[in-house]
Amino acid sequence: MSSDVCLCVFARAPVPGKVKTRLQTLLSPQAACDVHQQLMEACLAKMQHGNWRHQLWSTDSRNQIINDLSQHYHFEMQLQIGADLGERMHHAIRTAALMQRYIVVIGTDCPVISVEYINQALEKLQSAPVVLGPAEDGGYVLLAIDSQAIETNQIKNLFSNIPWGGKQVFATTCQRLTDSGCSWEQLERLWDVDNPDDYQRWQQLKTTAVS
Repeated sequence: MSSDVCLCVFARAPVPGKVKTRLQTLLSPQAACDVHQQLMEACLAKMQHGNWRHQLWSTDSRNQIINDLSQHYHFEMQLQIGADLGERMHHAIRTAALMQRYIVVIGTDCPVISVEYINQALEKLQSAPVVLGPAEDGGYVLLAIDSQAIETNQIKNLFSNIPWGGKQVFATTCQRLTDSGCSWEQLERLWDVDNPDDYQRWQQLKTTAVS
């Protein structure tokens, strides 16, 4: 199965003032950007060990940092296309599905996501065409899809008119799946680094890992 899997990692180009803006009540724009880059690099470093096709989908394929990281961790560089996150994910999934059957989409903001977590999603795809990894803030950290669901249009409503960045993303997505008659599975709830409290939690996690 691993040869039929594509992992699509979504990452915004690290530009001060454009990323991790909710951390700027605590950190400078540059320091918040540094956090974004550290999370991104840590995610790629872990995910490179998964036995899948690796793609890094960025908002700016010309960004030098993005290109350096994709080359260093052996990720194929891809450009996000679409007016919002939903359109960009839908485009990435359809593109990846031309080559692989099972598509897993993650971001880089979750410091506790792991290769094992991805493998759990792939296992659950054997019994349902969609798997979600919920986030504590009401979004999700992972979306895994059997591309055969694309052929039957079971996921067509998962990417439009979703309140991206809000607390109802996961709940709205689940309701859309239920309304479409599409079965789905859920993983353990994880957390992202988005606000100052998350940042402090992440710092404590790193301190604990070192000690």
